[in-house]
Amino acid sequence: MMRNWFASFFGFTCLVWIVFLWIGVGWANQGALLYLRSNIESQALGYPKTKESLLQESLGAYQKASKMRPSDRTIQWGYGRVALALGENRAASSVLSASDATPDDPLRFLDTIKAHSRNGDESAVLMLYQAYQENPFGIHSQVISDTVALIFMQQAQEQIRSGQIELALPALENAHSFRPFDLFVNYHLWRNASQSGDLASADVYREILVNAPKAAISPDDERLLDYAAEILLELGGENLWGLDRSQNVVKYWIWQFPHSPALRLLLERATMMFPNQPGWRSLLREVEERTSGLTKAEKVDVTDQQTVAVLLGVPAQAVTLGSNLIKGETFADRDQRWPVEGWRFSVADSPRHRPFATGPDFLEPPGSIRLSDLWWPRVESDLLFTPYAEYWGYDIASQPEWLMASLWYKAEGGQGMFILGDPGTGNFWSHLYLPDTAGKWMHMLVVGERPPVHNVPILRNLGAANVWFQDVQVRAVNLQSAASSCRQEICVRFTQ
Repeated sequence: MMRNWFASFFGFTCLVWIVFLWIGVGWANQGALLYLRSNIESQALGYPKTKESLLQESLGAYQKASKMRPSDRTIQWGYGRVALALGENRAASSVLSASDATPDDPLRFLDTIKAHSRNGDESAVLMLYQAYQENPFGIHSQVISDTVALIFMQQAQEQIRSGQIELALPALENAHSFRPFDLFVNYHLWRNASQSGDLASADVYREILVNAPKAAISPDDERLLDYAAEILLELGGENLWGLDRSQNVVKYWIWQFPHSPALRLLLERATMMFPNQPGWRSLLREVEERTSGLTKAEKVDVTDQQTVAVLLGVPAQAVTLGSNLIKGETFADRDQRWPVEGWRFSVADSPRHRPFATGPDFLEPPGSIRLSDLWWPRVESDLLFTPYAEYWGYDIASQPEWLMASLWYKAEGGQGMFILGDPGTGNFWSHLYLPDTAGKWMHMLVVGERPPVHNVPILRNLGAANVWFQDVQVRAVNLQSAASSCRQEICVRFTQ
């Protein structure tokens, strides 16, 4: 998960594609070959290059290839994709148009309609959408609809900013037909219906706003965030979301879109309009932290071996910990893979399909994983049930006499939970609530004897706004002295 898929995808693969094309179709001359070879060797020797520089070099190589084989659709497609990733929308639109994309070629079609949309070619976008309607291929249909919705949203925004909401209504309704859950669109339709006395329509739009799906809060196209950010403060102040939920959504946006100019503008506006409301200035500081490229260093080292010895009542030298039994990601590696290896994400939901979001958080200590509830705090309809999101790890089929589990976590606005045991039988060795830490890292360690044969680790957000987990460990404990405690029940210690 982060959202800038262009940089994460192209930065590594474009050069590999170029080498492949040179071998397969023979387009490169000797100079291009030497250029590509030196570029690859510089990476192998450990000379790091930024994603931006890799994309720029890839663009230059694709330009050469494009001139040598102008009719090669694969080369033209690659050229257009790199140009699109670099924000060179005019070049991307021109090149991808020449590649003759059709709905029968879904990936090329998506890139082409995105390029035209970002270049402001409204007629080309509508023409491609018409072709899609005639031959729908069923892949990423919302992405295609979003490009059309953006045309009408821009038209509506211009009218609204000029104070002519009545003239904006046709564009808003058109946008609603393509993006029926959009925050910007539904907010203005709700406000107009409320002011005009159309209470039935107002209730429909209000229901969409209060129970907005994840696609409304977490758009695939970051341009949609510009529109949502424009009305975020109104959602918080007109008995729709409230302050807590509004700020929690902004926290999610900062996590996913820290470089968004619209997000920064929103926070600057909020700090000026509501200087006494807590949170806005700290959110603005978080934007600065995330865009600076720095990592927080809030944790202190805790020696699990010493903690286990204290809890068991034995000397530290009498305790030996085995290797980590977690199979897959332990959330301690700065370069962790995504999706997470060895863990399955699941949601225990309510009928309203409460949206959760998860992914690595690179501002936090290395490997940190984050689970966010985008509807926090709970709405009235959820009072009888607390939806939760969790990661299930691989079964640890081991039964040492003594076992230790430890992790770092922090929670905001509620509790997390750590579970270790056999979900099939309900025989849980550990079923621990992780208290709200007000955003500060806490170390949790549990030790005890006779765990069940099957131990599945589970990391859960139990109704909190955000919960982070880091450095998860499950280890056998070997003792050279008899333990004086933790025999009847597991022992738990929380330390900061």
